[in-house]
Amino acid sequence: MSLDWNDHLDSLAAGRMLRVVNFHNTPSTQRDNYARQFDALAKRFAPVGDASLDQIFDNGSRASDRPGVILAFYEGYRDHFDVAAPLLDEFGLVGWFFVPTAFLDVPAQDQVEYARDRYLGIVPDEYADGRHAMTWDELASIGKRHVVASHTANHVSAASIATADDIEREVSAPARRLAEVLGRQPAHFAWLFGQAFGSNPIADDALRTAGFRYIFSNTRIQRIA
Repeated sequence: MSLDWNDHLDSLAAGRMLRVVNFHNTPSTQRDNYARQFDALAKRFAPVGDASLDQIFDNGSRASDRPGVILAFYEGYRDHFDVAAPLLDEFGLVGWFFVPTAFLDVPAQDQVEYARDRYLGIVPDEYADGRHAMTWDELASIGKRHVVASHTANHVSAASIATADDIEREVSAPARRLAEVLGRQPAHFAWLFGQAFGSNPIADDALRTAGFRYIFSNTRIQRIA
């Protein structure tokens, strides 16, 4: 279902709002800043995970009297494992990690070039060995406590999905790989540029077929029928 601007205004007026805080790189040089942010968020908000998101969509309720918050981490960066995830654990928060799966398979020596061509920002000289993406083992470790979601394979937009090969490469194969690594079907998805459900019928059908239940876009979270 696609919503227009008036639908957004009506939802906000009715209190149907969930706070989402987005992160990309989380370099160690900013660890203290993230710690302060996470501390403040943990004191004011209740973390939302898989089950609580379902509850919100099912009946609008939450397990806590505090407003809910989702902390979303995009691109599968190594510093998410090294910096963000330990801090989330320290402050009792839940992270949502949106991963472009092909990035994790790129050899370390090729990751900067791969990222340059695919809207993936790299912090210069952050890692001496050149590896800026998480490994699959690191992602599996994060997935034991946090939510892991698909962000396509190669960080592409919904508008780029036109053929069966596009669907297989960017939607179906990432879903299977994440299920294999995590031991469960991934339920959540986001496109490059934050495109919403309803922007491309071919992409919409691909998400349904692959078993995704929610899509995160720039202005809303939509449950996929």
